[in-house]
Amino acid sequence: MINIEKFLAGYIGAALWSTTDSRDAEGNDTYTLDDEFNSVSARCRAAMLDDCTDFIKANGAKLEEFKTLAGANCDDWRLGFLFWLNRNGHGSGFWDELPRTHESTLGEELSEAAKVYGTFDLYGDFAEGVVKSHHYG
Repeated sequence: MINIEKFLAGYIGAALWSTTDSRDAEGNDTYTLDDEFNSVSARCRAAMLDDCTDFIKANGAKLEEFKTLAGANCDDWRLGFLFWLNRNGHGSGFWDELPRTHESTLGEELSEAAKVYGTFDLYGDFAEGVVKSHHYG
């Protein structure tokens, strides 16, 4: 059974990791979401949890099989990380995690299932010091 808390932690980790950091004209970091915003707004986290829960409910058996095929480097945290990457079109995800020699289409199936959720854009709310979603706050 997929642990939703670990899955969500991986998902949020990927969200913060992959969100573009601001840079000045010389290319220097002016802030990073990881440094400046150590929390996600309650509404944003709730929307993330809803999507993760729904994805696991719809794809639980495939996620368990994927975890087994991917081996020791793939846990519930990693599954959440891959879900974020896939749904947001980051050029990586379930489809490229399994060994290239594996003949299963499982990675591609989970990738397609993730794309159904569309993108989930984030921004930093400086006044509140949290990360929010453009869709959910």
